[in-house]
Amino acid sequence: PPPGCAAPPPLPSPFELLSLRSLRIVSAACGEFHTCLVSAAGELFTFGLGQYGALGHGSEASRPTPTRVEGLLGVHVVSAGCGSRHTCALSAAGQLFSFGHGGYGQL
Repeated sequence: PPPGCAAPPPLPSPFELLSLRSLRIVSAACGEFHTCLVSAAGELFTFGLGQYGALGHGSEASRPTPTRVEGLLGVHVVSAGCGSRHTCALSAAGQLFSFGHGGYGQL
């Protein structure tokens, strides 16, 4: 695994993310080392490798479970995408937010 990520055992079958059971997730996107989820309420959740700030939590800490991106509170996110080490989120108002590694102009 990349630095900062624990290596879980392989998961050959689908499993439910129980920490999200109370939410209605409407979309998901996967990057090379992280994942983002959008809820029906317009919240963005990220988890995985936090290197370069790709998770949007204001640090490079990795998150093993989906965590709401507090920097987007009050913004109704409708879509999100993950790159290798960056993330973009689109709001209902047409605003585009990006965070993570931008060394090649991808932000």
